[in-house]
Amino acid sequence: MKLLLKKSVLVFLLLSTALSGLAIVSPVSADDSVKSWALIVDGDYLFAGDSAYMYHALHDHYDFAGICYLSDWPYGTIPGVNGSATKENMRWAIRTWLYNKSDSNDIIFVFFSNHGGGYNTKTGNLSGGRWDSSFDEGNEHYIGNQWKGVDECICFPRENQSYWDDELKEDLDYLASDDKYGKLIFVGFACYSGGFIDDLSAPNRIIMTDANETYTGKLGCGSPDRPFQNDWAARFTDALHGEEAYWDPNTRKIVRIGDLDPDPDWSNDGNVSMWEAWDYAWNKDHWRPEYETPWLDDNGNHKPNYIEGSEKLDSYDGLFSMETYFGSGNLKSADVDDSGKVDILDVSIVAKAYESYPGHPRWNPLADLNNDQIVDIIDMAYVSKHYGKWYPIGSGSKGEKAGSDLLEGTASLSIYPNEVKVHKNEVFSVDVNVAGVTDLYAYEFKIYYDKTVLSCVDVDLPKGHFLEPINDPDNICIVKMQYDNAYNATHGRILVAVTLLGDEPGKDGDGALVTITFNAEAKGKPIFTIQDIMLVKAKSLNPLKMP
Repeated sequence: MKLLLKKSVLVFLLLSTALSGLAIVSPVSADDSVKSWALIVDGDYLFAGDSAYMYHALHDHYDFAGICYLSDWPYGTIPGVNGSATKENMRWAIRTWLYNKSDSNDIIFVFFSNHGGGYNTKTGNLSGGRWDSSFDEGNEHYIGNQWKGVDECICFPRENQSYWDDELKEDLDYLASDDKYGKLIFVGFACYSGGFIDDLSAPNRIIMTDANETYTGKLGCGSPDRPFQNDWAARFTDALHGEEAYWDPNTRKIVRIGDLDPDPDWSNDGNVSMWEAWDYAWNKDHWRPEYETPWLDDNGNHKPNYIEGSEKLDSYDGLFSMETYFGSGNLKSADVDDSGKVDILDVSIVAKAYESYPGHPRWNPLADLNNDQIVDIIDMAYVSKHYGKWYPIGSGSKGEKAGSDLLEGTASLSIYPNEVKVHKNEVFSVDVNVAGVTDLYAYEFKIYYDKTVLSCVDVDLPKGHFLEPINDPDNICIVKMQYDNAYNATHGRILVAVTLLGDEPGKDGDGALVTITFNAEAKGKPIFTIQDIMLVKAKSLNPLKMP
């Protein structure tokens, strides 16, 4: 099997370190504990097309455990609507319905399309907003020779009610205080809706808005065949829906328009992430930037991706959204064992099941990360791409946190030669060796070195290395083989993670794992520090017995 990941390796150096206490993790439960819940609201009949289209996309194309749909449509009941769109009902849906339904593993998706209030910097008017009285808005607008803060709101014009940003923050924080979600996504189409970001931003939240905090959004798609829809909201839903469509207010049915161009799934993994949907809408919104500037925040720093009303990128936003999917098209979390981090164990769980399918002796449904009933290069690429990333425990994992057992026997890793005296500019190599190991299928480690004394120039698997496959020479995945000579102010770092693939047996005995080549920056005796060692046994990766 030819694996493209083979050349992107991770290597780890060890110094005479006893590993008798190293935890080797067992497979995780196949119980799928992650559920998705949605709250969809339109506060005015003019926005009914946005909410009805989103309801169709989530209800008919994804696997949501429940959807609460509140609408202000005056011409009779729309299929799926649970109640009228009022401030009281929206707050009840968050504080009672979602609170009682969702738990710390789940995804909550809130979609709102309606009028909004704030301060209009183009006209200089307080347009539905109010002067900040809680002093949490900061210096937002320079008005009358002084800086003033403004509270933004969602409007419910039929009942003349405003749902203020401070109130919405309290309601979402009420969910967070009792761990009622793993991820929360708030998507809002409303004038000045970007002003909600500084209030709602928090860890494990994605906030997307069609407008910034200084100006209005724009109602209408600019197309007569898409009534009662906003362009940005329609394009965002198109991306999740998988094709262009609209809700017909006369028949109250969804009407297909055509295929998407370009395909929003630019990662080509068969799924559309929140980032991909947002990016598709950003590029397709023909009202941007004259009438509206869509904003996004997903890193909890209270700053949108485009700040100060312009396209000034906050480069820290986007990663969490890229990794967030929901519904039946959802990728399983790359954190397969729900440990909170994607490490060599997660990769090796997928690697052990490589080229398996339902009924195959090595089939493990947890390893089928894209749910296509086969573990293949797509699953390996996905888990390898996310190697080293941290997740809130339970935020996306499909299994329970794994138990552990200890490595059988006594194993050690060491550097050979173990004492090296070098002269300046001397190039030399050392091996990282393992001894006394049984059933080794995968490993990872880190090595730190004084960067004033050494600089690393190469990390490689030597010929005949200990984990060399015997069934097929390509049955190995180098997840990381990385060195950084400026890792921090004082040290360089080497990171290595390697796993066998498929039916390769675990290895017993002694041998060299990797060879590392250095250049001496100064005369002396180098000191290496080895940390974060993990050795994975083949038998710990056996697939679960499924009912």
